[in-house]
Amino acid sequence: MAQKEQAFVEETRFGVWFLSTNTWHVHVLQRAMNDLERLLQPLERKYPVILDVGCGIGISLLELAKRFQPEQLVAVDADPAAQQRVADSIKQCSVPVAFHCSDAANLPLADNSVDMVFATKLCTTLFRRKKH
Repeated sequence: MAQKEQAFVEETRFGVWFLSTNTWHVHVLQRAMNDLERLLQPLERKYPVILDVGCGIGISLLELAKRFQPEQLVAVDADPAAQQRVADSIKQCSVPVAFHCSDAANLPLADNSVDMVFATKLCTTLFRRKKH
């Protein structure tokens, strides 16, 4: 029987630690959020449902809630361990968060069900070549 291909790269202990540092928050996440806001100018449109693909430990959920005031956040990560790591951020979040353990190529969401997709720190292959 063929072994199922893993749909994600497991986060290292260093990676999990780094995601919780001020360096990550200021120099990666804040910069990505600032760039996003700049690209969305003027910020007139509402984004009621925001999807965070590859949510990791969920720090971006808190920032997305603060900056865009959505009605709901959807957090997706392919790593089964992410659900435990993101739990504290979900509890702290000012808006409801739905978590799904899924890879980006197989999102368990209906078409047109989100208004914004945020994906930082995400590395995935959405299209795979057919084996001949």
